[in-house]
Parts: sequence; structure tokens; C-alpha cells
Amino acid sequence: MLRLHQLPLVLSCSILAGSAFADPSPFLVDPSPPPANQESDMLAKVTPAIVSVFPGRLAQTQESEGENPTSPMDRYFRPDEKKDEDKPSIEGVGSGVIVTTDGLIITNHHVVTLATGEAADSLIVELTDRRRFPAKLIGSDRLTDLALLKIDTTGLAYMPFADSAQVRVGDPVFAIGNPFRVGLTVTKGIVSALDRSGLNIGGANTFEGFIQTDAPINPGNSGGALADLEGRLVGINTAIYSQGGGNLGIGFSVPSNLAYAIANRLLRDGKINRGFFGVRSESVDQDIAEKAKLPKIAGALLAEVAEDSPAAKAGWKDGDVITEINGRSISDRGVFRLILSLAEPGEVVQCTGYHDGKAVQHAVTLGAANDEVSGTFEANGLSGVTLKKVEKGLEITEVSAESVAARKFKPGQIIVSLNDEPATGAPALEAAIRRGVNTFKLLADGSEITVILRLE
Repeated sequence: MLRLHQLPLVLSCSILAGSAFADPSPFLVDPSPPPANQESDMLAKVTPAIVSVFPGRLAQTQESEGENPTSPMDRYFRPDEKKDEDKPSIEGVGSGVIVTTDGLIITNHHVVTLATGEAADSLIVELTDRRRFPAKLIGSDRLTDLALLKIDTTGLAYMPFADSAQVRVGDPVFAIGNPFRVGLTVTKGIVSALDRSGLNIGGANTFEGFIQTDAPINPGNSGGALADLEGRLVGINTAIYSQGGGNLGIGFSVPSNLAYAIANRLLRDGKINRGFFGVRSESVDQDIAEKAKLPKIAGALLAEVAEDSPAAKAGWKDGDVITEINGRSISDRGVFRLILSLAEPGEVVQCTGYHDGKAVQHAVTLGAANDEVSGTFEANGLSGVTLKKVEKGLEITEVSAESVAARKFKPGQIIVSLNDEPATGAPALEAAIRRGVNTFKLLADGSEITVILRLE
């Protein structure tokens, strides 16, 4: 629990009147302005580019699918009730970064998502001058924990992107956001580490390659900026390591190069279409490096190459190690997955690695990630819901914040049946979908639940 202790405050009448140095006093006062500070000057320019983001939820009603929510009787006897229902309640607060003068804002996916995992019904953005604007969600990507918003105004201060590939351990950085909802706050630290992965931030199958910093980051900083000495965006503050919810000097930010790539794709397509490589990978340790006769302990072991996958067709086999993709060195599995997460279907990636101790190169043409053979797919008629075939049905792996299913489905649930037809795969699900009301049987936390969803 955050506790604030107020200090005793005594102000003389002369201070309140604005004449602090007019009365005689034995204390020496130097009225000259503070010395020039380049960091202060830089922050004065860039902090107006930081915003607060408030996700909201509309009041829940007890109406069923068939009831008329605006009947004449309701309008006559309860004229104000509907107004209250239409006004969303604020469910949290996060931060965001303005990246264009006309109001494009980058923040975290989890900032625009309610604690229940559902998409927020509304998003309000507050600028540093206290103006508030409704925000439109352009797109969101759970797997990188990034989202792109737009507010309808112009002439805004914005933060340019830095090249995060040039960032080095020890570089000074500033974390800027709205922690604990106290208001715009700037903290300072250094880059503590690069390419942090394997942290399981945001759940399984997310893509990681974080910048680690000791600049104090606290709840509410999520979605805010990690800036360099030039006032450029180095990263989007995303998570902290904490035992009690507060800062311990271990914070993590999504690198600006990844944020830049994802934001551009969201602006273009509204979602992220990823290519399919077709392997299960592991990080290389000393034993693997010795068995594979690697020159150093680095790379991604291909523990399993899916049959007929793009990787298999290109010549990669179980037990091979990939050490480089498109000229970028692969330090571990996290970097391997992160690089591939930015590649699109049909894109050719040049891969270098080792097979039986010998250096090899294979170019892989990526497939479409919505192929059922890839493990995840989308069914026609149920857009925005990514599914994976499992023993008990179809597991929901991702739900787009803008899809009609966003308020009903959550990642991790399993669709057992649809309209009394078993959910055995994409063809069965697509055949069972009908226009109008659909009845889904789901497994959620070990219990079976029924979800009604209207599809058009």
C-alpha cells in the first residue's frame, strides 16, 4: 500500500504574497537562476509528448439478447439510468508516447486491456496540459505488448525514435510516465542490460528482447517512454521485477526498433500478420554447444522441425542450430523468436547455422501463420480470434481487442463445441458458425461455461 506522509508546512505572509526575499533576514539568498542544464532543457521539450491513458468500462446490464434496451417504458420511468450506463468507469491508468504531431500514440497492449483480459470499452488520453481526448484503438498486439492509438488533434509535441540497435549498456536513460497516478514523473538511470528474454512477461509465447534499466519504473509507467540524452525514444516501459509492486531497480522496456516496426504494421493493417517458420526452438547451453561443435555458446537449437514446414522445406533439420538471421547474430532463443516475429508471410529470411558441426546456410520462405499446420489459425466467420488445435478442442491463443469476441473470449480458454457441433478443427468450426446468435461451449479454468456470441 502506498502511504504518503505530509510534512508540517509553515508559510509567512510575505511568502504567500510573493515577496519571499523582501523582509530583512540573516539567511544568504542567491536570486540568480540555476545553472544551465542540458538534461532539464531536453526534458522540458519532450515531456509534453507523454500522455496518461485511461481505459474505461461501460456499466454492465442484465439485458438478454432479445430485450429492447431502449423501450418507451424505460425512457419514461428511468430517463437517467441509460445515461449512467453509457458513461464508462475508469478502470486503471497507464502512460503513452505521442510519436506524430497529429496524435498517433504508442502504449502497451496491457494498458488498453482491462484487468479481466477484456478490451476496454473506451480509452481517454490526457495530455500534460490537462486536455482530454477520446482515443481510437488503431490496433494492438498482445505478443509484443504494444498498441497504437489515435487522438483527433494536431500541433502536438512528439518524441522521435532512436535506433535501439545502437544503445549500449551504461547509456544514461530517463523513464517518463504517470506512476501511481501522481502525475507526470521523470526518473533517471542507465541501461543495465540488452536483449533480456525468457522472463515470461505477458504470458507464454510472447516475444521478448527487452532493454533492462535501473531507472525507477512503477505501476502507471507502463506505456511511457524510455528516453536517451537527446530526448529520443529508446523504448516503451513495460514491466518491472518487484516483490511488492514497487520499484527495485529492475525495469524492462520494449526496444524502440521493435515498437517502430509494430506501430507501422498496426497503422497499415490494424493487426500483425506473422510469418510461419515451423520449428520448436531452445536456447543453446554448454552441452548443446559442445555436441553441435559450435565456436561459442550462442544460437537457437531447432529441437523440432515440423514436417512440411517452411523450415523443413528449406533444409533445416532437428538438432540444427541457427546462429544468424539476415545478418543479425542470434544469442539465444528469445532473440531468434523476436526477429522472426517481425517477418511477414512470404518473406524470405536468410539463416546461417550448423548441421553436424558444419556451417550451413538455408533461405526460408515463411508461410502464413493462419495455416492450421502451423499450430495457430483463424477460422472464417470468427475474425480476430487466433486458435490452436489441442486434445480437447480449439484453444484460444489470442483475441484482437477490436473483434466482436473481445468481451466474451479470453486467451487460454478452449472451445469444445459450437452450436452443439464438436470443435475439431477449422473446417468443423467454420461449418458450425451461423449468422446471428451462436452458442459456444468453453473450458475455462477447468470448468465448462456457455458463451453466447452474435456474429454477422
